[in-house]
Formats: sequence, structure tokens, C-alpha cells
Amino acid sequence: MISMKFLTIPFLFLALLSTLATKAQVVEDAREGPFNIYAGGFGSAFKPDYPPNTLYGAGTYMDIKFRKWVQVEAEIRWLTFNKYLGTGSQINYSVGPRLPIHRFGKFNTYGKFLITDTKISYGANLGYGHFLDYTMGGGADVRLSRRFMLRAIDFEYHYLPYYYGTNLQPMGISVGLAYRLY
Repeated sequence: MISMKFLTIPFLFLALLSTLATKAQVVEDAREGPFNIYAGGFGSAFKPDYPPNTLYGAGTYMDIKFRKWVQVEAEIRWLTFNKYLGTGSQINYSVGPRLPIHRFGKFNTYGKFLITDTKISYGANLGYGHFLDYTMGGGADVRLSRRFMLRAIDFEYHYLPYYYGTNLQPMGISVGLAYRLY
């Protein structure tokens, strides 16, 4: 069973970050308008809630901001780095709304709720399955320059309600880098 300590530490970290801001400054429209698109890649480590203990992989994501409160995130994650050790793999295709929590300085904290199609492949050719799951998470992005954004931390908690009569609750973290396309 996954410990609650692993789940609560990232949320406490985000809550602490959001309380540190004492002032805010508006970014002028000439530098960042209401619409922008960031695309990037990331590395991930996940506890899949079934053997093996940890899966590692990489992925790509796109954040589309239409207005301040209307944002969408889409991501694909391939947790296949230790697949060849006979441990199986997991691939996630996710899309859903992204909500800004607080912006202070170069830090942008956010929350998200994604609908995910998860493909789980079991090791030793035992088979695979596609499962619908709900993903809740959040994180912090750091603006490195006008075009580059560092995904300092991204935490996700997946809930697979229909996994062969039970439910799975994988969770993990990601770190990445994105480039502003528009």
C-alpha cells in the first residue's frame, strides 16, 4: 500500500510555496499576452501500485493558455526505462484543465485534473490492458527566460477505478523543460 506520507509531502510543499508570496506584479501584455503555448519534455519516476516498486521514463507535454483561468494541459508519458528488466511498463495519454494557483516572481504554481488512458504492460509477456483513470496533481514552473520554462516539480496522483475488480492508485513526480512556441 502506498503511504500517505508520499502523497502529502508534495501538497504541503506546494501549500508552503503559495504562502511565501507577499506581493504580485502584473506582466505587461507586450511581453506575455493572454494566449500562449509551451511545449516540452520531462523525466518521471512513478510508484505504480503494483510490482515493480518504481517505474522510470520520459514524456512530452503541452500547456495551452487561452486566458488566465482557461488553460489546458496534454501529456504523454512512457514509463519504459526499466521495461527490459522484466518489470513491465506503463504509458499514459492525458488531457485536461490546468488551474493557476499563485504566481510570485519567476515561480508559477498550478493544479490540474486530467483524464488519462493508461496502458499497462506486464513483464515476461503476461499481457497488457488499457484503463481509464483520473489524474490529479500540481506543481511549480520556473521562468528561466522569455522563451524557456523549467518544470521544477510536477506531482501526479492517478486513480484507476476499474482495475480487474479493484482500483490502483499510482503516483509520481516529474521534472522537465519547456519552450514557448507562441
